[in-house]
Amino acid sequence: MSDLTKNGAGVPALPDDYVSKLLSGIAESRASTQLAGGGKQFLRMMKTGEWVFGPGNEEVQEGSHWAINIMSLVHGWCCWVEVAGGKRELQGEVMCAMVEPKPARPMPINGTPYGEQRGFALKCMDGADIGKEVIYKTNSMGGTAAVDELLEKIHARLASNPRYPCPVVTLSDDRYPNKKYGGYTYTPIFTVTGWASMSGELEGSATALLPSEADAAPVEKAPPPSRQRKAPLTAAAAPAPTARVAAGGATAAPTPTLGQRRRPSGRDLT
Repeated sequence: MSDLTKNGAGVPALPDDYVSKLLSGIAESRASTQLAGGGKQFLRMMKTGEWVFGPGNEEVQEGSHWAINIMSLVHGWCCWVEVAGGKRELQGEVMCAMVEPKPARPMPINGTPYGEQRGFALKCMDGADIGKEVIYKTNSMGGTAAVDELLEKIHARLASNPRYPCPVVTLSDDRYPNKKYGGYTYTPIFTVTGWASMSGELEGSATALLPSEADAAPVEKAPPPSRQRKAPLTAAAAPAPTARVAAGGATAAPTPTLGQRRRPSGRDLT
């Protein structure tokens, strides 16, 4: 307390610059905590190719469209350590917003090195999951490659049209034979079908892209089991595909047929 100045009543007072720095630090800390999760459920791709979210592994509706909040882009490191029973457990994670330099790579945990990790937040804009907000993180080779490709498109978009910087994507998967363990290894695919503003307005449309959960039409959801598969989103239930292509069609990928997967997933194999 000896470093603090005192006011007229002899009560210690905080230096003015400390107050302003602390206000900024609190705001930054809260923002980075929200980027790391913020109570949102996690989106992930199963080993058999299905996209699921939440603790009950609720399956994403095929053909649904998700907008990525570019302000939620994060990068850093994570460490998955093998524990009893051969399972792997996340024992270390250091992440920060992508507007900041990547944190220094921490020291290994019990001989297990930290691996690179990237992530972002998404919000569903149509179908059974409309209004759902999730967090996606990946440190796998296939996931990192998919995110790198997405980041390249975002980088180009920010240079050409920063008014609509948020990619709207569909979630699908690719696969290749696993020569070591047999079967297939599945990798994520983010197909960009359009671009949105930070307020959720789709490029080329005056309609808001991301309705709030309160405004979203109620959706009848089947009771457990939690792995109940959702019916593919039909063209009739989704906004017109042409509205999802960026103006001029120069940068946005062709809109895939709703309900189709680029490759069959594990559940389709015999």
